[in-house]
Amino acid sequence: MGLAHRIRATTSPPPIVLMSGHANEVAPELLQSLFAAVLHKPVDAAELQRVRQDVLAGAETSSTGDRVAP
Repeated sequence: MGLAHRIRATTSPPPIVLMSGHANEVAPELLQSLFAAVLHKPVDAAELQRVRQDVLAGAETSSTGDRVAP
């Protein structure tokens, strides 16, 4: 989380996608504030590709593929 905080504090930070087997241990509000998408491991290639395309297109998604607030 520390690295995500530092990245978000930069000028024009890139979108960050978190892939973790432990994301459910972090407050949802913190996840939404730091990450464009959160994927829970294991992640299949098709899901990763879809989320990557969504994030690059500017849509923020949750681990279930739902859009989340920026």
